[in-house]
Amino acid sequence: MAKKPTDPKRSEITLKRTDITRELHHKTGLSISESSDLVEQIFGHVSRALIDGEDVKLAGFGTFKLRQKPERIARNPKTNEEVVIDPRRVVTFKPSNVMKERVNSALIKDKKIKKRNLAPKTKTKTMSSRIKPGQTLEYKTTQWIALFQLLGLLTFVNDKINAKKLEAFTHACFELKIINDPTTPITKDSTKSWLKTNRKRLLAARQSKNHNMITKMLDQLSLAPLKLDIIYAMVKISIADGHYGKFEQAIIKKAILHWDIPVKFSHNIDYACSDMILKTLKSAQKQGSQVKE
Repeated sequence: MAKKPTDPKRSEITLKRTDITRELHHKTGLSISESSDLVEQIFGHVSRALIDGEDVKLAGFGTFKLRQKPERIARNPKTNEEVVIDPRRVVTFKPSNVMKERVNSALIKDKKIKKRNLAPKTKTKTMSSRIKPGQTLEYKTTQWIALFQLLGLLTFVNDKINAKKLEAFTHACFELKIINDPTTPITKDSTKSWLKTNRKRLLAARQSKNHNMITKMLDQLSLAPLKLDIIYAMVKISIADGHYGKFEQAIIKKAILHWDIPVKFSHNIDYACSDMILKTLKSAQKQGSQVKE
């Protein structure tokens, strides 16, 4: 039987260990040697855990599990003879809901781009030609602003912007930019400047508990992709300083109900959440179920 020809394009996009090492080197400033050692230690730790029979759960990514396969009878395709395959352990991977949504969003984006490229040229301006810099088919400018406002409300402690929450805010916005549209002209410095410029307005909304304003933000983001990542970012900002206030509980609960976040989602963030946060998530999900009934 002839071997199927290999696809050169497929091999070009395969992520290798050296790629991870190089990326770590560029992002952290560590030397190539140090980056390589760190990657080796991480993979080594994961491998040892699996060898010891432990599951490896990476929040926002997925879970590696060991599965015991019993002895079974198979057939040799060349000789048509039955052979016994000994029992063995195999490693399985189950992607998290966050990872599924990221991949699906990327596939939808690729399909839209391919469709635009294959469409015949006309004199009529297409939707993509009217998009300004900083806008995408996924997040519009108004959605980015709503996102900044929603996350910005969670950065205050005692009427002041908390340094740890500010750092978590800028990191969250930048991460959402990377997974949604890396070409969007958003930087950590620009998000930090935006928050400081709009500090008074956000603080006033927080102090007055302006539910209409919060509902409007959630409405603007209802059709936006990666809502699981937004909830995850809200949680990370809320607990950045080690506390989890009533306002944070209320706004996260409101977002879960407004967007109808599935119950399984709580399993993807339990590594970063205290029991109180998980209680809030489950309470919101239970309340949502009762309303539907």
